[in-house]
Amino acid sequence: MVQMTQPETARYGASRTALRLRVHRVAADLTQEELAKRSGVSRKTIGRCEKGQRPSRLTALALARALNVEIEALFPDVGGSRS
Repeated sequence: MVQMTQPETARYGASRTALRLRVHRVAADLTQEELAKRSGVSRKTIGRCEKGQRPSRLTALALARALNVEIEALFPDVGGSRS
């Protein structure tokens, strides 16, 4: 897994939770544009998520599926049981 250093965390200005998406995307060797095509989520939305905006559950699920990871691995606060 790709690790972000403290300077990278500061440079991107995002919380640890927000950086999870970027870490998984980089580990999968995908650009934001490639992840957008794979997930059906706009590149702009992916960029916002990587800067700390909390995605909807559907967006988080689409990104997790595209990266082949559990939703909780990307966004622990969005995952959980479905009602």
